[in-house]
Amino acid sequence: MKITQISVIVYMEDYVNFREGVGILAKSANQKRRILKILEFLYINSDSEHRFSVAEIIEHLAQSGIDAERKTIYDDFEVIREFGFEINSIKDRHFKYYLDGREFETAELKLLVDAVASSKFISETKSRKLIAKISKLASIHEAKNLERNIKVTNRGKSSNERVYYNVDKLHRAIVENKMVSFKYFDYNMAGKKEFRRNGERYIVSPYMLNWDNENYYLLCHYERHGDKITPFRVDRMELIEIEDKRSKKALPQYNLSQYSHQVFGMYFGESKSIKLRFANELLNPVIDKFGRQIKAYANDENTFNVVLDINVSPNFYGWLMQFGDRACIMSPDSEREKFKEYVKKVYDLYNS
Repeated sequence: MKITQISVIVYMEDYVNFREGVGILAKSANQKRRILKILEFLYINSDSEHRFSVAEIIEHLAQSGIDAERKTIYDDFEVIREFGFEINSIKDRHFKYYLDGREFETAELKLLVDAVASSKFISETKSRKLIAKISKLASIHEAKNLERNIKVTNRGKSSNERVYYNVDKLHRAIVENKMVSFKYFDYNMAGKKEFRRNGERYIVSPYMLNWDNENYYLLCHYERHGDKITPFRVDRMELIEIEDKRSKKALPQYNLSQYSHQVFGMYFGESKSIKLRFANELLNPVIDKFGRQIKAYANDENTFNVVLDINVSPNFYGWLMQFGDRACIMSPDSEREKFKEYVKKVYDLYNS
């Protein structure tokens, strides 16, 4: 079984006694320490572009007060390989060694780092800490490239330092089927927090966490809203507590896995079956929003129609308006009229 490489980075000192096999193969504490120092050195410093000869490894060990011979280094390589780590070599004038087959490829780490840096709900401080931890999964040389290519400032990051832990607590409440309570706030014109309901705590039954428009939302049942799904932005929740009360069971009329396809910006309105017409070049944006399961059918050679269940809201109108004359509501007539009124208000705003 391959030993996770994350444990090597974080728990290197404890790793000495992790497997009894090391104790059997090593005749002394010095030998056990030497094996781990070799692994630590290669993990931190080596990759396919940065390799080290046995002589260089021996020199590094000497700086830590550990004596070693060439033969013992080769034996130690075999022990490390038995633990599931790949030590490869390339011959130049001499064989040079490096740690290969890391847990994550550099491209994967870049994706993770960029996702953290771009996430609005994670504060700038927490983003930097997470990126530093992710970077340790690479060699120090690759880590420099990861950190050099990422900026976390000026990305509209959350100022709520507790969001990271709030998500974990909400996940736990959902798994344990427990209700949660919290305070919920908005920002005023001065950029200060103002708690809703004069700071009174909300008590809800959490169903799932949903990622929408770069924010985390808690989808839950809130008694004051009746039998509706209510979304709360996680970065605006504070002092979250898991209650002893069991959650109310999920409402059968909602398919929570499809909920995010029906709402726009987590602005919940009345769900309606709406027939829409789009220009053919908008098929991909429609699929991006509503998923590949939609059933689109050709209207003519230039347009297609689709019937969707949508939570009608100003956010939906705003989404539709971005496509100009390439998209329109076909039915029902009542929704066409509401959209026309919305467009007229926008028009009047610029002609008043």
